[in-house]
Amino acid sequence: MALTKLQSNGLAVGAITVSSIEANAITLAKIATNAVDTGQLVNDAVTSAKILNGAVTGDKLDTDAVTTSKILNDAVTTSKILNGAVTSDKLNTISNVNITGGNITNANIYDVGLRVSQISSSSNAITLNYETATVFVCNATENANITLTNFPESGVALLKLTYGGNYTIGYAGNAKFATSTAPTLTAAGLDHLYFEGNVNGYLVTSVLDIQGA
Repeated sequence: MALTKLQSNGLAVGAITVSSIEANAITLAKIATNAVDTGQLVNDAVTSAKILNGAVTGDKLDTDAVTTSKILNDAVTTSKILNGAVTSDKLNTISNVNITGGNITNANIYDVGLRVSQISSSSNAITLNYETATVFVCNATENANITLTNFPESGVALLKLTYGGNYTIGYAGNAKFATSTAPTLTAAGLDHLYFEGNVNGYLVTSVLDIQGA
């Protein structure tokens, strides 16, 4: 009579087959911790339907595991953006934006607010860069042309210019003047010059009622 090899638990090797196990006989309580590892899982055995809601948490994701190609369209809503997550440095890079509804079309968005910038005349130019400020303070030290950069059609800016009357101050670009001629600047004081963008260039107004002495 042939002898049957028994395991330590008294069962013959291969005695328990899949067909010998009743449906639902193996429960989670009967599976040892770490008994099922990735090597025992058939390819594609773990589907999204078998993953519990909330089972995959941030600490279970590898660094850089979530890429843009894995984010569904419209998956990131405003409620999922943390307070303070969108900062000014992330807005400064936005250009040529088209928003449906016609509110903003092909526009450059700058974090300007009411920033004040101290500037100087350099290489015979006084440059008002709308990307950096809307109020500019300058002491004229030479003949110079006032140049506007990054200035939108609807933009407004204020230049507080001291000693402008001591030099020849011109206006680069397509400038128009509120009194048809360029303002007469003060030699030993402060002038406030207001710039307003429009489709034809920009309008320059001398704000005489607050002109410095």
